[in-house]
Amino acid sequence: MSLLDADRFGGNWIFRFNQTLNFPLKFSSTMQNGACSSLVMAWVKMHKLGKSHLFPGNIKLPSYIKIVENLKAKSMDGMQFLNENGLSHRHVSRYGGDNVVENLAATHEGYEALAYGDHAIGLAVTFYGVDFFDPNFGCVHFPTRHSFRAWFKERYWPNRDGIGAVARPCNHILVHSMVSTYKP
Repeated sequence: MSLLDADRFGGNWIFRFNQTLNFPLKFSSTMQNGACSSLVMAWVKMHKLGKSHLFPGNIKLPSYIKIVENLKAKSMDGMQFLNENGLSHRHVSRYGGDNVVENLAATHEGYEALAYGDHAIGLAVTFYGVDFFDPNFGCVHFPTRHSFRAWFKERYWPNRDGIGAVARPCNHILVHSMVSTYKP
């Protein structure tokens, strides 16, 4: 798939990951759409701690499996999880049509959890660029917002219907912005 050519846009793969192949969770009826949003939150936690490069190994640890299972089953409150990990939810925005791309990675520094259709992805915006995480592909670092947005516009967003378990056509995206309340 064209997602793998992120290097043509200045992107560097940090790690490859696919939740159905690399995550030891049984996809039962409660997991029918995967664990995308829960995996994104676990990735945000690791990224904030400076350990996102360890995600493929750490996500298999019992403590992280439990986090993902509890978030997916909604037995753990997502906002409480964020607060306990030094993050606060700022706002939710909905974008569609032509204004999707220019509104991504818009925060000065922080995290964005993006949801569309039945899928979720994560962004970390720092002084050093943008880290993009998709639970079905892995994590890519882009040195600038511009390079990330160009890749997202040309490669990712046009192929969104072939990613994850999108059960219906989706032309909008929800962006949950989060900021750090303390440094690790």
